[in-house]
Amino acid sequence: MQKPTKAKSKRTATIERRTKELDHALLVIGQLQATLDLVRGGEVARNLDRFYGVVSASLMEAQVKGSSTILERQIGNLLSLREAWLELEKTHTSEEAPTILDATADAAGTARADWSA
Repeated sequence: MQKPTKAKSKRTATIERRTKELDHALLVIGQLQATLDLVRGGEVARNLDRFYGVVSASLMEAQVKGSSTILERQIGNLLSLREAWLELEKTHTSEEAPTILDATADAAGTARADWSA
C-alpha cells in the first residue's frame, strides 16, 4: 500500500471541508424551505419554495461536478435574495414589514427581533 502524498492529503482535506460546508448550506436552505407557509405566504412563499429547491439542486450538482462556477452563481443568488429582504424591510413601514418577515420567523419558532441576516 502506498503512503499518501502531501498533495493527495491536501486534496482530500479540501474535498472533506467542501463537503461539510455544502452539507451545512443544504441544511440551512432546507430549514428555510421547511419554514415556508405555502398557504398564508401565497405567491411569495411558492416562489421562495421553488428558489430554495433550485439552489439545493444546484449545490448538489456543484458538489458532484466539483464546480466552483455553480457555487459562485448560487452564492450570488442567495446574496441577491438577502439584499431583496433587506430592501423590503427598509422600504416598508414597521406596520407592513412584520407581516412578511414574521411569517417565516413564526414558522421557524423564532421572534423577528432575534433574526439577523
